[in-house]
Amino acid sequence: MTDLPYSQEAEEAVLSAVFIDPDVYANAAQILQPDDFYVRRNRWLWEAYTNLIANGTPIDTVTLCDELENNGRLSDFGGAAKITALMNTATSSMNADAYAEIVHSDGVRRRLIASAGKVATLAYNSSIPITDVVARSAEAIQFAANGVTARNAVATSEAAGEYYDWVTANSQKSDTELGINTGLADLDRLLGYGIPNKFIVLAGRPGAGKTSLALNFIRSASMLQSRPSCIFTMEMSRKQIMNALVSIHTELDNRRLAGGRLDEDEWPPFNDAIALLEKSPIMIDDSTRLSVATIRARATALRSQNKLDLLVIDYILLIGGGDAKQKEYERVNALSRELKLLQHELQIPVIAIHQQNRAATSRADKKPSQEDLREGGEMDADIVAFVWEPGDVITEKFLPRRITIAKHRDGPIGEVETVFKGWCTRFESAEIETRDFTR
Repeated sequence: MTDLPYSQEAEEAVLSAVFIDPDVYANAAQILQPDDFYVRRNRWLWEAYTNLIANGTPIDTVTLCDELENNGRLSDFGGAAKITALMNTATSSMNADAYAEIVHSDGVRRRLIASAGKVATLAYNSSIPITDVVARSAEAIQFAANGVTARNAVATSEAAGEYYDWVTANSQKSDTELGINTGLADLDRLLGYGIPNKFIVLAGRPGAGKTSLALNFIRSASMLQSRPSCIFTMEMSRKQIMNALVSIHTELDNRRLAGGRLDEDEWPPFNDAIALLEKSPIMIDDSTRLSVATIRARATALRSQNKLDLLVIDYILLIGGGDAKQKEYERVNALSRELKLLQHELQIPVIAIHQQNRAATSRADKKPSQEDLREGGEMDADIVAFVWEPGDVITEKFLPRRITIAKHRDGPIGEVETVFKGWCTRFESAEIETRDFTR
């Protein structure tokens, strides 16, 4: 059997470097984690370094022996003599970061080997649903790769230059280039420059049009702006999604579309929409059982191929996973937290569709607030938006819909009036007087 990858020389070189110059620990600690050390006593010594530095205790042979003794490890380590012998070989603190990278890479490789065994075991177990196999395999790989993509802390002396370049580059872009337009000018202005790179919870009562609004965003992003998008839908089939996108784009009646009952003059715009969709960068995943791990694995793969600028998840309450012993609001809040972390990793807008409870319907103005999200989920959201019906129906086909931004981290809150064309689930800006959207 092939030996597991590790370098005893690199492990001891890192430990020796920190012993000689404890200042090098800070950089090495941003690369390493204890499990990266294969030799057990080296792992113990690294943990001792971490505890001593955390407590502000100088690192020397005496303090190391005391720390190991307090944890019941000194005897198994080999006693004070072993520490003294190890540290007597220390000659330089140079190249500590390079040694740390070697140790960390070997640690990741070992964890990947272990994860491969877990993946194989899962794959051979035919009693486990394949969606669970994929999700749990993705979690195992993610755990193995922990820390590989982590960014080290950056001093403002470096960040300032990056920030300056970013601002000056943006100054040369048009408003449409700065963000993904929603297709609703008033909403774009309220959000800043279209849909921002944030975690957005979009909620509404059943029938309010929350999924339709998200599909309007996808149509604007991918069919009109050629920005790649993906929707994970656990409620609609891909045929239903396609039907909605064609209806939104052409304004053809979605029910007649689904039934193929089009008039002669309606076939040309239908065919044009199909031709446009064939070349539009939209991905539809209508898997019925999805966990955050599965979504993360598939979205990360798309993002790595430059095939994802906007992610929509429909909807959060249907995402599987979580602890069976958790209460539903605890599970939803945990899912929301995971989706926020996913958004941070992808650095694109992530829109999670959510249900609104009945509380707002009993209010005189029917205006929803953050507390109206069913089973919570607002804590980790950067933006909480509601789509709702504010009053009387305009006509049977033109329905008033108000979009309320109830929470907006680093931005204004406010409201936008829209018209919802029910026959084609298309949202359009309402003709209203200019509003002040500042706080």
